[in-house]
Amino acid sequence: MTKHEPSSTLAFGSASDAGLAGRRPVLGEIGFVGLGHMGMAMAANLISAGRRVIAYIRRPDQIAGLEAPSLRTTTDFSDLLDCKVVISMLPDDNAVREIVCGRKDIGLGGLAAGLMPGAIHLSMSTISTAAAVQLASEQWTRLRSCTGIRESGRC
Repeated sequence: MTKHEPSSTLAFGSASDAGLAGRRPVLGEIGFVGLGHMGMAMAANLISAGRRVIAYIRRPDQIAGLEAPSLRTTTDFSDLLDCKVVISMLPDDNAVREIVCGRKDIGLGGLAAGLMPGAIHLSMSTISTAAAVQLASEQWTRLRSCTGIRESGRC
């Protein structure tokens, strides 16, 4: 089996759930960026539901403090690029911009340039409306798809 072949099926709900019959499940690992209080709780819930989660750690000194036994951590951003779903839960516009657009000065490619076609970036970050519009446009230009749910906070 190659790393591009799914080893298990991930589904949000079951096929018997109303409105989900006939939909294809999400396959593979779920990528995650932003393991603060809220992000860690969300990743832990995904793991508890039997999902495989790989989390990009922006600050390697934080790895030791993570408390989720089945969480796979990485400091290599490219490990997220094979995920069909990547969730980000970041604190501000600049952090999200860095993850979506990348930073050439440190060799970090962004989700907009690196995710496979059809992948979903689910941004649940606390960002301004202007940043959300700009980043959605950037992702749409490169991926031809964009999904975002604003975390409560700014309007």
